[in-house]
Amino acid sequence: MQRELNNIFGYYRLSVCERDCEKLLNVCMNNNFRYKNMYVSDDGRLYISCSVFIAWKLREVCEKCGIEVIEENHSGLFFFFSRYRKRYGIALGIAIMFGIIFYSYNLVWDIRIDGNQRLSRENITAVLKNCGLYEGMERSELLTDEIECRVMIECSDITWMAITTRGTVVNVQIREKEELPPKDTSTKPANLIASCDAQISALEIFRGNPMVSVGQVVKEGDLLVSGVYDSVSVGYRVTRSSGKVFAHTIREFDIEIPLQYEQKVYIDEILISKTLKIFEKEINIFKNSGNTGVFCDTIKSEKELAFYDGEELPVSIKDSYILIYEIVQKQRTEVEANELAQKKFSEYLAANFSEAELLDYSTKITVKENSLVMHCTVHAIENIAVMQEFDIEFK
Repeated sequence: MQRELNNIFGYYRLSVCERDCEKLLNVCMNNNFRYKNMYVSDDGRLYISCSVFIAWKLREVCEKCGIEVIEENHSGLFFFFSRYRKRYGIALGIAIMFGIIFYSYNLVWDIRIDGNQRLSRENITAVLKNCGLYEGMERSELLTDEIECRVMIECSDITWMAITTRGTVVNVQIREKEELPPKDTSTKPANLIASCDAQISALEIFRGNPMVSVGQVVKEGDLLVSGVYDSVSVGYRVTRSSGKVFAHTIREFDIEIPLQYEQKVYIDEILISKTLKIFEKEINIFKNSGNTGVFCDTIKSEKELAFYDGEELPVSIKDSYILIYEIVQKQRTEVEANELAQKKFSEYLAANFSEAELLDYSTKITVKENSLVMHCTVHAIENIAVMQEFDIEFK
């Protein structure tokens, strides 16, 4: 706030001759007078800038010490107003503007949320608003303890919350509820079958009757763990099999990259709307409803306004653009197609073998007339057990 007051009331640019340079610096140091932009000119004069309040005190002390201080110039809103003090309309408008700005310092300008991963910012903002925290509210009405309790009661996905304030900005830190895998609550009997051809390497059976052993080769759909027990004393009984069957798998697949493809080429940009947003209020400034063409994408942006020192205002400009494009036929080189195939192969490994043990892989490139084909072979140890429920017939 002190910096804002200094900018409003202004600064003086002062200077002293060479023989008084040391005396002036000693006066500033002994009286804790702050100054900036100090430099010494070629003729030995010392120049400093200080606020109006400090300049008045500095002159008074220098006069007692016999130091001659010369006012070079001055700057600031106070001196600007003094030049236009007889133009009452300008003065009144500026006074109202600054009155609104200083009043808005008592409001919440921005809410910053941290710690959310599954929950979207929009959902959290809506919950906070229902619990009494929203942009534009008075900071004196911000009851952090009460809001924290209400949010955790209303939103079961939030297990911890901390609200802190820094000026006009409210920081909200949350911790989401851990998402546990859904429990298997079904009681229907089931078998475990093989999802692909493989050779068994390990068994981790929690429930069920194992039908295979380590080293055995199985085909897709073969029975791995049975949900049926045959007992001479009590007869047949059924259960819901569960567990993991790890096996050595060999997966082969092709990645085909066309050498000819279509690409968007943007040819024009049209502004279709401009909106001024003040807190939650939006005011339309400009809107274009003309014909914009058949092929186009809509781009929306929001720019928050800020003071010179980076402090954000509760005001933003929202723009909507239409980017007109045309479809152009492009040609890939074999090198570009190979790089794209390698990228897709890496993405496939990350998506399908994240929980498997990757043993080995190989690729083979074949170039056809209009495409490049990458034949991939992947060796891995993975869980091939898939649950298959079955019905019981009573006779």
